[in-house]
Amino acid sequence: MRMQRLAGVIAVVAVAVGLSAGASSAGPSLNLDTISIWNGSDFVWEFGAVGSDATPTYGQVIAGPGADLASFTFEFDLPATVNFRPVVAEWDGTKALTPLWSGSATSTAGSGWEAITFTLPAGVLLESGKQYVLFVTTLGEGGSDLGEMGAVDVSELPAPAQYVYTNDEASFLDEWDGGIGDGYAGDYQLAFTAVFGAAQAAQPGRAGYCSVAGNTTATGAAIAPGTFLDLETGQPATDSHYKGATPAYYYQGLGISCDNLSGYTKTGEMVGYGGHGDPGGYTYMAKN
Repeated sequence: MRMQRLAGVIAVVAVAVGLSAGASSAGPSLNLDTISIWNGSDFVWEFGAVGSDATPTYGQVIAGPGADLASFTFEFDLPATVNFRPVVAEWDGTKALTPLWSGSATSTAGSGWEAITFTLPAGVLLESGKQYVLFVTTLGEGGSDLGEMGAVDVSELPAPAQYVYTNDEASFLDEWDGGIGDGYAGDYQLAFTAVFGAAQAAQPGRAGYCSVAGNTTATGAAIAPGTFLDLETGQPATDSHYKGATPAYYYQGLGISCDNLSGYTKTGEMVGYGGHGDPGGYTYMAKN
């Protein structure tokens, strides 16, 4: 197996995660930046084309800040014959999931270190509480030869920031070979930036409820008791139209419903969302 190596490890005591140019002083920027502390020479290698005995996919894991990713940048020292494309995907801890965005293939000028910025015209929301991987891959892009990507040794970025890689020459959707927790990657980051737009307000969750006598639609029409309602989580506690509506039942193997189905027993166990004035989620109905 090809091994990823870091040349010329440096010790870094701070990372630039602060105000970006033009940002308001009212609060910190969401942007991430290790290029500003990179010494211009340290690198991980070898990144290159399929068939060149190099690793075809390198990435940087970051935590979603609840804002739109506008662009990201990596540093490359590659021959112009190495073709690669940028991808953004959710990260499940061991691999990339279905891509949220993929850019067009590109290459460097082949004349030493070069920063390449990948712009997401419409932005991609990186939700708070989730992990994402920003990566480049040569899979399916042809080309030849290999080179390096800039890297630093720094642990100050918000967890779980860390570089990751996979030697798989067929897919980046299978488990990756190294990175977080593999005993080698440690606190290394790629030399990169991630630029975000304004943070987005969290969208309310939704849950299933069963109507009770007196419930009405938003226009005042009566709703028959026991009707399934798709509402915002906790809405019956704040919306008089649905006052008193109860959480739906969760039927084992079927899902949520307001129907009284035979062949099931109420267990008393609550499953699902809970909170927001509701009693812990859905009542669990076990199959007899």
